[in-house]
Amino acid sequence: MRILIFSHSLACGGSERVVSNLANIWSAKGHCVTIVTIDSKSLDAFKLNPSIRRIELNAAHKSEHIFHTISRTLVRIYSLRKILRQSRPDAAWGVQVTASVLLCLAALRIRSIKVFASERSYPANQRIGWLRNLTRRLTYPTAYRVILLTHESLIWLKNTIPRARGIVIPNPSVYPLPDAGRGIPPHEIVRPNQKILLAVGRLNASKGFDILIKAFAEVAPANPAWTLVIVGDGELRSTLLKLARELGLGDCVHLIGRAGNMKDWYECSEIYVMSSLIEGFPNSLLEAMAHGCASTSFDCDTGPRDLIVHQKNGLLVNPVGDYKALAITINDLMKDRALRSALGEQAKHVRRCYSIEQISQSWENLFLQERS
Repeated sequence: MRILIFSHSLACGGSERVVSNLANIWSAKGHCVTIVTIDSKSLDAFKLNPSIRRIELNAAHKSEHIFHTISRTLVRIYSLRKILRQSRPDAAWGVQVTASVLLCLAALRIRSIKVFASERSYPANQRIGWLRNLTRRLTYPTAYRVILLTHESLIWLKNTIPRARGIVIPNPSVYPLPDAGRGIPPHEIVRPNQKILLAVGRLNASKGFDILIKAFAEVAPANPAWTLVIVGDGELRSTLLKLARELGLGDCVHLIGRAGNMKDWYECSEIYVMSSLIEGFPNSLLEAMAHGCASTSFDCDTGPRDLIVHQKNGLLVNPVGDYKALAITINDLMKDRALRSALGEQAKHVRRCYSIEQISQSWENLFLQERS
């Protein structure tokens, strides 16, 4: 089978990791895989099998005005259409909104290609602008299927774009995680006698790391053996560091940036906490659970409640955004080693439910479906 994947880039990120993992497993099975990106392949952060064909449009330029936006979009569509005609994939997958819309337009009237659009976050929480929202509504019904990560997203699609045909395929879990780039050894950051409360994600407002730091400040004085480590980078780094200092947490909060050795961090952490206010499908939470971390998360839209069965394999926190409620849950986990152990053991079951083998096969079955 010939599979083409169209994405904005393969730079460091959750969706990009999923794309790379799926592409590699399909290639290993003998499928002919092509990955096309808008951005340059010099930004690629994940290793691909040598047999995967890698194409860059190298057309990720900032728009200065509406006419430049239109001309740039037409060039992208023309370039992608040319690639589609040359490679003639059996299935073509657009990753996220922009890539999905462009792929649908580029594949119009090429009847031999089944096009799959996809949403990699919860669409109701996206702010994509009126033009992209309009083009999404017009193009998604032309796709063979729209792939969504959660059932809440599927409900949104049915209510918002009723002519589009959606299906839920969650992200896969890869266990154990392979190293991806520069590693940061935990022993260089955390003292041997300290227990780690771990969080992972881009340092932006939606991840709620300011709420997490406030929650940690509530419990830190009574739990001096614990330290908070946040893995990730972003625009709020200096703001979060300042907040930690103001709350007297300078020595026990570490913002370490990106780390390519996440397996090491999951394995040496006692608790994983997700303070996100919104999510699509939280890859880091899935990874932490697969590695046996006792995990807790705000019960935000969407994703955490798809993975966590409250008090069985993790703990959900309400109300969303309440740092005192999060602090109470974190404190309960810190004080109860038996609870951490029980939740961590149950969490490991996601390895089977969300295995890369099972999820990749769901995609393949969909690609091979007869047209209805």
